[in-house]
Amino acid sequence: MEQYTHFDVLELGCKREEENTCHAYCRGCLIDLFETSLTDTTLFPPRCCGKYIPVSACFDLLSSELVRRYNDKQVELASPNPVYCSNRFCVKFIEPDSVIAGIAVCQICNTETCAVCKNPKHNGLCPKDPTVQLLMNVAGEERWQRCPRCRTMVELLTGCYHMRCWCTAEFCYLCAKPWKTCSCPHSHVNRLLADDQMADEPENHIAMPEQEEIVELDPALDVLNDIQLRVATVAGGFAVANAEEEASDDDVQSLDLCKHLWQRSHGINGELEVCGICHHHLRFVNSCKTCRTRVCNRCLNNRL
Repeated sequence: MEQYTHFDVLELGCKREEENTCHAYCRGCLIDLFETSLTDTTLFPPRCCGKYIPVSACFDLLSSELVRRYNDKQVELASPNPVYCSNRFCVKFIEPDSVIAGIAVCQICNTETCAVCKNPKHNGLCPKDPTVQLLMNVAGEERWQRCPRCRTMVELLTGCYHMRCWCTAEFCYLCAKPWKTCSCPHSHVNRLLADDQMADEPENHIAMPEQEEIVELDPALDVLNDIQLRVATVAGGFAVANAEEEASDDDVQSLDLCKHLWQRSHGINGELEVCGICHHHLRFVNSCKTCRTRVCNRCLNNRL
C-alpha cells in the first residue's frame, strides 16, 4: 500500500461494514475523480458510498482551474433547460444569465441561439414554443391576425379589412397578404356595424409562425445536439446490465434490497474480470456473496 503525507490525502468519514478504516483519496485519485465526473455525468457530483464529496473540502488538493470547471458544470447540470451554442464549431454551454427574451448569446463566439428550439436565432415567434402554439390556438378561435412584417398580433373590432400596423405595413386582415394583392372582400357588414354578429363572415387564415423562418441544422449537428443534451442530463442511475443482457424486474429489485457483502474476486488463469455496471475489464472486481453483483472499485465507491 502506498504511503502519502496527510496534506496530500482527503480523509472521508464513510466506509463499508466489512472495512476497518474510512475511505481516503490521494491527490491524484481525487483529481482523476473530479476530472472524469466532468465528462461522465454518472459520476457527477463526485461522491463516495452514496455521499457527496464537498468541493470545499478539496480546495487544497484541486487546482483553481479544475474547481472553476466543476462549478461551471454544476450550473450546467442544474439548468432545467440547458442551451448549447448552435455554432457547430463551438457547442459550448450558455449560462442562463446569457439568455434574454428567449435568445441565448454564446460568451465564447457570440453566436445567438434560440433557447426554445436550440437552432440559430430566427425571426418571429418560435413555432416550437408551447406557449406560442397555445397563443395560435386562441388566435384562431378569436380570429386574430398577425402583421406579415413585424409579426405583431392584431385584432379587428370594427371597420374594413384594410389593416395598417404600427410598423407601417398595410395588409389584408383575412389573409395577411399585402393590401390590394389578394382577392378577399374589402369589408363585411357585420364588421362595419357591430362585432357580435359574425356567423356569415369569411373565415380568416391566421398567419402561423413559418417553419422556413428557422435555419434548420443538418443531420450531423442534430446528432451532436442530441448528444449534448444527453450529456447535460444527470443520470438518475446506471444500467445494471447492457442491452443484450437486460436484468429482470426481480433481479433489479433484489439488487436494490441487498445489503451486499463484498469480497475481492480475481480472474481465473489470468483472465480479466468484467464490471457489471461500467463493463470495464479489470484484473479484479468486488463480488457480492449474496446477490452475486460484480462491480469495480470506481462503481462501488463512486456510482452505487
